[in-house]
Amino acid sequence: MSTTDTAYYSVIGILFTISHEKSFYYLACQKCKRKIAEEGGQFKCSHCGNTSEHCNVVYMFKMRLDDGTGCIWINVLGDLGNEIVGKTAEDLKKMKDSGDESYAKFFDDQKHKVQILPKLS
Repeated sequence: MSTTDTAYYSVIGILFTISHEKSFYYLACQKCKRKIAEEGGQFKCSHCGNTSEHCNVVYMFKMRLDDGTGCIWINVLGDLGNEIVGKTAEDLKKMKDSGDESYAKFFDDQKHKVQILPKLS
């Protein structure tokens, strides 16, 4: 396999940790899906120039997975986060922003679940 080829792997393992202390999401432009900044109640994308009152909340977190041969940290982005966590990033952001105590418990409840991660490259 050359360095330009892409390889995909399926991983089956036990989820030990989802890192969420800093942030587990980013705010994304609805048009180009890149990180976006809030300016005066508006979201302005410096990449495509789109300005909107709304944005997408997209998963971006690390998780530690043990497949029986060892532990690895995996970066999780976008829809894969929805599959792993079972909730949208926007729903969890609302829980966190409202001070809901079930927010921290939610991540603890994810520990020790068996995960099957398709198409990792």
